[in-house]
Amino acid sequence: MRSQLEVRTKAGFGGVRSKVESVTVEGATATVVSCAFDAATLYDINDPANPDDDVVFDDSQNSTRSQWHMALTNGHWLPASSTQLETQSGGTLCGF
Repeated sequence: MRSQLEVRTKAGFGGVRSKVESVTVEGATATVVSCAFDAATLYDINDPANPDDDVVFDDSQNSTRSQWHMALTNGHWLPASSTQLETQSGGTLCGF
């Protein structure tokens, strides 16, 4: 997706952290609540071969708490759907 938008990240300029907050299993289905904090700076690519001439595209910080519905399929847990429960711009909901 970032390549299609012609943006990239750089090591040492933020990142994305996530954690699982809870898991409930009922037979072949499960509900997982997770929280992600995105503080990665995105850069607009001017010259793909020269990362030093990139321009900051987005340096915002955002958090999202999501609920994932999982299904046990052929021995693997696969996401069936998800719902955003809460979002916050400019900080973290996740306690990082």
